[in-house]
Amino acid sequence: VAEKKLPNNSEVFARIAAIWRRQGKFEAAAERLKKAFELDPQAADLPWQIGMTCWALGMYADAEVYFDRSISLLPDQGMSYIAKASIYISWRGDTKKSRSELERVPTQYHPWADLTWLDIYERNYHTALDRLDHAPVSTIEDFSSVTPVSQLRGLVYRFMNDSVRSHASFDSARVILESEIKMRPDDFRLHKSLGIVYAGLGRPEAAVREAELAVEQLPISRDAFFGVNPLISLAQVYIMVGKYDAALEKLEFLMSLHAPKWITAPILRLNPIYDPLRSNPRFQKLVSKGE
Repeated sequence: VAEKKLPNNSEVFARIAAIWRRQGKFEAAAERLKKAFELDPQAADLPWQIGMTCWALGMYADAEVYFDRSISLLPDQGMSYIAKASIYISWRGDTKKSRSELERVPTQYHPWADLTWLDIYERNYHTALDRLDHAPVSTIEDFSSVTPVSQLRGLVYRFMNDSVRSHASFDSARVILESEIKMRPDDFRLHKSLGIVYAGLGRPEAAVREAELAVEQLPISRDAFFGVNPLISLAQVYIMVGKYDAALEKLEFLMSLHAPKWITAPILRLNPIYDPLRSNPRFQKLVSKGE
C-alpha cells in the first residue's frame, strides 16, 4: 500500500526490502533495494544494504561491487569496508585480502574485533590475545551478538589447549552474561553467547539449553536474515560438548540453505572451532561439496 501511495520514495522501498529479507525473500529484497538506490543514488547505506543482500545470496562479486559503490559515496565509514573484508572470507577464505581491506577502515572505526578473528583463522593466537588485551570495550555488541571480550579470550585459550586460562576467561564472561540476562531475559544474543560460555566451562546440559533457547527466541522462520546466527552457535556448542552428529546435522542444514550463506566451505576450513570435525568423513564431504 505504501509503495503505491509513495511510488518514488526510496525509504519505502528500503523498508519493504528489509521486511522481505527477514521473510526470506532475498532476491525480491535486492530488487527493491536497487529501485530505492535508483531513486536516491547518493545514499551510501543503500548500496551497503544491496551488498549485504547479495552476500546473503552468495553473489560475492556483486556484493563487492556494491560495497565499493557505498565506499565511493561515503569513504569515511566502517560498515562497507568491514562487510567487503568479510565476503573475502565467505567467498574464498582469503585472509590476506580481507586484512588488506580492513586496513583501509578509517581510524575511528578501527575493526579490532574483525582483525582478531583473522588472527584466529590464521592460528596466530598470541597476536589475537594481544589484540584482545588492548580491546577498547569489554563487550562487543551488534545486531546478532553480544560477546564479552573475555568470551573470545576463552575461545582463543581453548584453541591453544590452555584449559586453565580458558576456564578463567569463560568464567569472567559467564558473570557478565548472567548479569545481563537478568535484565534482558528475552535477548537471544545473550543466550547464544552463554551457550558457548557454558560449553567452554564444561557444562554441556546448560550449554545446549541456552543455545537452543536462543534458537527458539529468534527462529529462522521468523527472521531468515538474522535467525541463522543462533543456529550457527548451536552447532558450535554441539561441537564443544562433543555432540558431533548433532553439530553436523545443523551444519548440513545451514549449508543447504539457498540464503543466507553465512556458513560456507571456506569458513568451515578456517575457523578452528570446527577442528574436532576435520577427520569426520561427513564433515569432509560437507566441505568438499561446498567448495
